Amino acid sequence: MAALGAAAQAAPITASGITWNPDYADGGEVDFISQFDFTQWYSRTSSVGGAIAANSYSSALVFNDVYTDQQNGGTFGTYYLQGAGEIYRINGDTGFAAAGRELTYVFGGIVLQADGSLDYSQAWGKLFAGYTTPVNYTHPASSDAEVLDAQTGELFLDLRFNSASFVDGDIGNGTVSASLRIVGGTAAEYFDPRALTYTGDANFNPSGRYSGGGNGSSLGNTENVVPEPASLALMGLGLMGLAFIRRR
Repeated sequence: MAALGAAAQAAPITASGITWNPDYADGGEVDFISQFDFTQWYSRTSSVGGAIAANSYSSALVFNDVYTDQQNGGTFGTYYLQGAGEIYRINGDTGFAAAGRELTYVFGGIVLQADGSLDYSQAWGKLFAGYTTPVNYTHPASSDAEVLDAQTGELFLDLRFNSASFVDGDIGNGTVSASLRIVGGTAAEYFDPRALTYTGDANFNPSGRYSGGGNGSSLGNTENVVPEPASLALMGLGLMGLAFIRRR
């Protein structure tokens, strides 16, 4: 039984065709480390509610227009920050996805405030275990179709923001650190606690509409889902009974 329990705890975990080894040697006390690239943009099209609108990417605003409006105040409008990306490594492994699968990442619901801060009270993030056909998301995002593809597949993790803040820079060139809670997804049951910490960097060209060089990482702790202790005890009794039967 001791050997059975040890094997269960050390086994790789798979959800929706995505596999990771929680005993990653370089993870230290953390057993889920994902790294990703992303593209983000500002739009007047709302991304509150858990999805990026179909025309959000193509209606992205020139960053300098957004920044100038924010600096001048007065006519300041509502600007939403959203983005799409792809996870390229989990626990040091780039081959974590099953053949024909990809793990994409989208976020939205972030509202730019007149003082230059970002309101995360309605922010969300989602990871999708999708397929590379008929559309294969590639970084950086380049069309509404790719952004839609990044939101297609099995919902791997559904995330909400507990907190987020700039640890360096500002809305045009900065690093954000965030605490996320996991509220659903096929992989949610493997996380204990159901939380991730997030760090992301992105830079806007003043005359550009997209920040295509964003990158970051998310960290969490996972465990194999194993039977309750009572179930394990019954399993042990069953194995003992089998041994007694064989001895007769």
